[in-house]
Amino acid sequence: MRANRYLLLLIAGVALVAAFVDGYAYVFRLATHQSLTGPINQIPHLAVPALGFNQQIYIHKGLDLQGGTHLELQITNVRNNMPISNARDAAISILERRVNASGYAESVVRAEGADRIVIELPGVNLEQAKQILGKTSYLTFWTWAPGTPDATTLSDLNPADANKYQGYKPVYTHIDGSMLTQAVRSTDQSGLPDVSFTLSSSGAQLLCNVTKAAVAKPQGDPQNKLAIFLDKDLIEDANVQSEICGGQGQITGGFTQDSAQALAVQLDSGALPGTIQTLTSTEVSATLGANTVRLSLLAGALGLAIVVLFMISYYRLPGVVASLALLLYAAIALAIFKLFGVTLTLAGLAGFVLSVGMAVDANVLIFERVKEELRAGRTLGAAMEAGVARAWPAIRDSNTSTLITCGVLYFFGAPLIKGFAITLAIGVGVSMFSAIVTTQQLLQVVAGIRPARRLGLYGVSAPRKAVAA
Repeated sequence: MRANRYLLLLIAGVALVAAFVDGYAYVFRLATHQSLTGPINQIPHLAVPALGFNQQIYIHKGLDLQGGTHLELQITNVRNNMPISNARDAAISILERRVNASGYAESVVRAEGADRIVIELPGVNLEQAKQILGKTSYLTFWTWAPGTPDATTLSDLNPADANKYQGYKPVYTHIDGSMLTQAVRSTDQSGLPDVSFTLSSSGAQLLCNVTKAAVAKPQGDPQNKLAIFLDKDLIEDANVQSEICGGQGQITGGFTQDSAQALAVQLDSGALPGTIQTLTSTEVSATLGANTVRLSLLAGALGLAIVVLFMISYYRLPGVVASLALLLYAAIALAIFKLFGVTLTLAGLAGFVLSVGMAVDANVLIFERVKEELRAGRTLGAAMEAGVARAWPAIRDSNTSTLITCGVLYFFGAPLIKGFAITLAIGVGVSMFSAIVTTQQLLQVVAGIRPARRLGLYGVSAPRKAVAA
């Protein structure tokens, strides 16, 4: 049986695409006039407008490889008598929206027990993480009325802010952050950063009624002011110059661009249903992450080299073919990791290295079957075809059971295990292509070369001729 030219073209095309994706970082450096060595200034991305293709192409590193922040949070003082587990789930949803809106890539936000949340943010330092995640961001609107703040008000608000005006107390208007439908960073008439917000219909009606009452009071009178509190702190105490009945407003207060953006993200993602306390916080240094990557890559390269030496020394010419297929396998797997944004963790690297061993296992099955067929007296081409056909059921069943295990680990395992499951599943899928398609077609090409037909190159001795008695 001759090699299939269409499959050879497929292998060549896949190899070229994989090589392009794997080396695209260097193409991007040249295109953006950057040095070929050292840190890259921005994430490599490829845009093909005619095809509607716009994709980042790089290795997404997890916390253990890139460095970052690991936080364990606890939710307490839950409002509105919400069950603690429900409050935890609501907080997870809100924190995920904050993380995504802030542009933190490859983050993990997961439940831990009844009232705890674990967050991992690769590439983010501890202060950045606490700034966006640690605030409850419970927005409330208040007016001022004659009187003295009671104990409940003083516990809900900062006492100094609650006693800002002698002889006046803050009165809750029942307008809060749950009525916000949108909050975005904007600029005021002076060009300074502020936060614009939009209220729901119910919130807009309440605000309209409140400002109608406030505008009737003289300017300078505390009763003419509308106070906005974030958590317990007063962030704005503005004079009401006209009725606000459209449901839209601005929060000013000496913001910077970053602080206005952070507040807008917090408000737009929703107020946490209780108080968030940081139980533990760990900052993984980038140096540790880089060292982990270096050692892991070194271990992978060493393992690959040992496997290649073993295959060549034991299986000879088929071992050379298998080594070429193995290198192609590694290139394809790496290209998939880059192109589809697979987050690579230390556990994921372990899954990839394990899949390399499984790729070799498939080749071993094929070569042993080929040797059996050659010993039985078949021609080289027929032995290769029969060897692949006989090895295929074992390869199929083995890899299928592994893929099932990967599915179970991914859907029911801890987040740390998911990276292992994903990379192992990708590796197994690529290894099946490598063994059944790449190795088989390369063997058929080799079988068509006359000097490569010697049985000794396949670890098989030529059968002896029978001697008559």
